[in-house]
Amino acid sequence: VSSNITTPITYGQSATLTASGGINYSWSNGANETTITVAPTETTAYCVTATDTNNCSATACVTVDFYDMCANGIFLPNAFSPNNDNENDFLQLYFENPLCITSLHFVIYDKWGENIYESIDPTFKWDGSINGQKMNTQVLTYYLNATLLDGKVISKKGNISLVR
Repeated sequence: VSSNITTPITYGQSATLTASGGINYSWSNGANETTITVAPTETTAYCVTATDTNNCSATACVTVDFYDMCANGIFLPNAFSPNNDNENDFLQLYFENPLCITSLHFVIYDKWGENIYESIDPTFKWDGSINGQKMNTQVLTYYLNATLLDGKVISKKGNISLVR
């Protein structure tokens, strides 16, 4: 069995493990093949016992490291300042990997309850304007619904301060 899995896997990925030196193999996951492909959703150790023609056996184990790229969730700031100083000029979601988010619905309302911005794109960047017109400093309300790759649903609502 290969003893080093150097690249962690994440959702949708798999690792191929191969044993040699025997004629019969018994893996800890119940498989009996020389080569197995595994796709765990948590770090998992796989052990194989190989038996040769003399009925001698040896066991080896390898750990497949699962990296949950969605574990940190998503972050939406509660303020931004679209004043062209290259700091917080856009309102956007922060997350480790765009593949984490399988669906998104994000809406911003003004103080009168009118929908002023809406997106289903996890990589949206809003510059604080409506139809090309810059909005003044104000507090806005948002609603966010997102589904992550692992099936977790995130629903948030709150206020965002637009500061000029």
